[in-house]
Amino acid sequence: MCPYSCCYCFILNLQETLLKKKAKAGLTPYTTEPLKLLLDSAFNRKKESLNPTVLALRNGLPVIIGRKCEPFCEFERETNSTHQTLELLKDYDVPTVVETKVPMFFDRYYKILSEMKAGVNVTITPGDDELSKKLSEPSSYSERWRFVRELKDVGLWVGITGEPIISGVNDDTFMLEEWADNAFSLKVSHVNFGDFRISNLKLTSQRMKQAGFDITQIVAAKKRTWIQKGKEIFRILHKRNLLATSPDWINFGLINDTESCCGFNGLTFKFHCFTFQHALLDVKRNRRTRFNDVFKHNIFGDSVVGKFRDIWNGKSGYFNLSDVKGVSKIGYDGEGNVIYGVPRGLKEAFN
Repeated sequence: MCPYSCCYCFILNLQETLLKKKAKAGLTPYTTEPLKLLLDSAFNRKKESLNPTVLALRNGLPVIIGRKCEPFCEFERETNSTHQTLELLKDYDVPTVVETKVPMFFDRYYKILSEMKAGVNVTITPGDDELSKKLSEPSSYSERWRFVRELKDVGLWVGITGEPIISGVNDDTFMLEEWADNAFSLKVSHVNFGDFRISNLKLTSQRMKQAGFDITQIVAAKKRTWIQKGKEIFRILHKRNLLATSPDWINFGLINDTESCCGFNGLTFKFHCFTFQHALLDVKRNRRTRFNDVFKHNIFGDSVVGKFRDIWNGKSGYFNLSDVKGVSKIGYDGEGNVIYGVPRGLKEAFN
């Protein structure tokens, strides 16, 4: 369990091969049977469990579909695996969030999603159709904005994921203002944005070069400008009264509006697990937070207490709340755990 994730989520990789040895033979067919067994274990069997996924499901944390893959790609036309999964999650009343950037053949999912505790996060970064084509995106930005309108028209919770924001590519102020105007006019529930994170430098360099951009210049510009650019994006979104959050809780911890980078706590879920973003929201509301304030949301049992306490109190090699600008250690509780807070009168940390 990563203590820095925005929430514990059960992620379904619906279109990915699970067994690499079978990759040469093509995609491994997806079956919902393992998921059904897991849901049965969580909800139909009342015996105690130490399985973190079972505990997460029982405590109402959302299932995320689409975090690691596109759940509505062409493969879905053949297998119908996403729809089968949604049917199962609906039957067990599991809160669900779908993340997508490909708004094709989605109308067949409107009905089932409207009958669930569900929301949809659509990936749309600033820019226009010409830029989306240059970046070889699977669908144009204008198609995605129309898609958002359709989702809103059928009454679904809809958020926007503006990630990645790439220096010199899609971070122009005019692009950002237009992007925020679209989100405001469509009354989206939340906007999440993040910077350009590179997991495979060689592949990313090749793709950006094909699009006409120099990865070296992008990385150098990001180092110089990201914090100020992120604050500008927050100002642009807040000017339109949009809830906004970034997964970069170190640089924007007290500016974030929600306890999860994706904004899902706006949905009808019971609660999220303990996270530093939740702790920062406590600081924003109460000007302080204690270990027990956050740990009361623990759903994983006593086995994780020690690890999280060590990190909370400043274990070497990990970020903690004192790394957030404006937040500092202001004392210790009765158990020796750090109390974090902001001094009275300090305003710049919230802007």
